[in-house]
Amino acid sequence: FMYADEAKLSSFGLNEDFARCLQECASLRQLYCSHNPKLVVTHFARALPSLQNLVVVDLSHNRLAVDDHRTFYKAQPLGPLLVSLSPCLRVLDLSYNLLQDEHAFQLVEALEACMDNGACGLRELSLKSYLLG
Repeated sequence: FMYADEAKLSSFGLNEDFARCLQECASLRQLYCSHNPKLVVTHFARALPSLQNLVVVDLSHNRLAVDDHRTFYKAQPLGPLLVSLSPCLRVLDLSYNLLQDEHAFQLVEALEACMDNGACGLRELSLKSYLLG
């Protein structure tokens, strides 16, 4: 288990350090990483291929769908993050991340690709407060 809820990821450097730390945890099976509104998705996504044993990932309350780390706000694609998830993943929580329709399509594509590659199959998916439609 790793609990990284409310981590103090206030800079790009701290996000890079966190990603490097994750990459060293190859046998990690459960990752709880919620309430990190400054989590940089690109750094986090680079660490995920090292975590192929993950069965539980909680990324709720992280504002994943928006990049507001600089002086402007912009939407951010989640495709690279989603395709990097473990093929053994059983539980995924993406609630309260300001996700929209394009992210739903990216999620479906990533899950279909995972299943096509012989993945075990997701059993629980939480998408509370999803901005669909």
